[in-house]
Amino acid sequence: MKRNKIMALLVAMTVTVSTGTSAFAMSADKYKDVPKENERFEYVEDVVDLGIMDGKAEDEFGMKEDVERKDLVEYIYKMMKEPIVTGRVTYDDVADKDYKSALVYLSKHEIFEGLKSDFFKDNKFNEEGGITRVEAAVIFKNVAKNLLKIDVEKDVAENLDNFEDNKDVANE
Repeated sequence: MKRNKIMALLVAMTVTVSTGTSAFAMSADKYKDVPKENERFEYVEDVVDLGIMDGKAEDEFGMKEDVERKDLVEYIYKMMKEPIVTGRVTYDDVADKDYKSALVYLSKHEIFEGLKSDFFKDNKFNEEGGITRVEAAVIFKNVAKNLLKIDVEKDVAENLDNFEDNKDVANE
């Protein structure tokens, strides 16, 4: 899933978590791929100012780049203000990674529940693996339900018809 879609979801969820806005604003010319007149500039500014996301390079946000699994768990963890967590990671390929605390926190809160069984193939997190739209939807639904305590079951089936690609959405 592209960074711009993940960014929009994070901004929407951050509004629920945050009570105030940042004291500073991202420079209008910081990222050459997100000029001030870009319709998503304000969202990029929010996630950057709140410390949730950074650019892929000093002068490029990377709007059209895919989000990797490790990035997504770090974004959500930062959105939740990086709570202290104890525990161990159960995936064989994560023991010494920077995002280990994020993964422990999200696992404890069942953020990965409902994903297809092959998401964690061979007990590996697969940090550079991509995130599909359906997988992101499941993860963000779990974030809303388990971390933000939002009633996600209410009106879900009725609202699905509002999306052009509703026939392509998996039952999960």
